[in-house]
Amino acid sequence: MYNIVEKTDPDGRQRDGLTVPSAEPSQDTQGDLRRRIEFLERPALAKAASGVALSLGIAEIDGALPGGGLALASVHEVCGASSLTPALGFSAALLGRAAGRTGTVLWCRRSGELYAPGLTAFGLRPDNLIVVQAKSDKDILWTMEEGLRSGALSAVLGEPGTISPIALRRLQLAAETGGTMGLLLGLEKHQTVSASAMTRWRVETAESRHPLGPWPGVSSWQVDLMRCRNGARGSWRVEWRDGYANDNPQTGGPDSDSKAGHFALVEPLRHGPHQTPRSHAGGADFELTRLAV
Repeated sequence: MYNIVEKTDPDGRQRDGLTVPSAEPSQDTQGDLRRRIEFLERPALAKAASGVALSLGIAEIDGALPGGGLALASVHEVCGASSLTPALGFSAALLGRAAGRTGTVLWCRRSGELYAPGLTAFGLRPDNLIVVQAKSDKDILWTMEEGLRSGALSAVLGEPGTISPIALRRLQLAAETGGTMGLLLGLEKHQTVSASAMTRWRVETAESRHPLGPWPGVSSWQVDLMRCRNGARGSWRVEWRDGYANDNPQTGGPDSDSKAGHFALVEPLRHGPHQTPRSHAGGADFELTRLAV
């Protein structure tokens, strides 16, 4: 686009009263083009309030995501590389953060009972979690679509075995309509790579650095951000701190006054083999540990 000017613009040159843009577009121009494209493709999402996103609570990860977290009114894919268990735990933690103190979330799956004490550690309780067991992938997708479109939920998580690009696009449109965040959980080999999803995560189990006596340590994952619209890719090692690490010796259980569960960074964005990892905010140094195989 050309603009009428009275003098030479510092970003271009004047010719017959017109500003001729330079050959290399500025970062502001590139950002404006991205916003225009986003508005055309997803008008409901583009109209959302600036900065409205689900923060993971880790600056290094939130900084790689546009808006400072997982965009609401969007669908995000979470996949397990070889096992669904680590991706399930990571998704449950995201779902718990989305529920917060007053929200309600929906979990759609086909079979298998969810372990209630484990869900509680991620902030999911009977008063904020609705679980739907469907008979087919078609029923799961239908339930997810209705939940996303309703606008009454904080987030919707679904576990369809397979999903087509058309079905994923329908979920994205429903998420935009209701302003609700959607999570698709599945094995990497079964999930469809599509431009409709806002982000795509791959989650693997990592060795815990905080064993709880004779019990297994806290949940620890290697999290890879494989794809992010208008964002950066990255790889981090994170843990989930749910208060059980500070048990109350008088009750033999977790301290009821402990703060809510949260993600904690163990290993920042991957560095070269001869570089020392950065320390996490707050000054605590973290050492690298090998990943569990």
